[in-house]
Amino acid sequence: MGRTLRDLAEINRTIAAAFDDREQRRWGAEALVIELSKQVGDLA
Repeated sequence: MGRTLRDLAEINRTIAAAFDDREQRRWGAEALVIELSKQVGDLA
């Protein structure tokens, strides 16, 4: 069975939290929009 959108959102939150722990500065709105656009494109 494939992953649901809820599963993917949870994975994304986990990855984003791990990234934030490693990086000195948080993602801005522009970076979040670019990442979200990429993920939506991957799902299409």
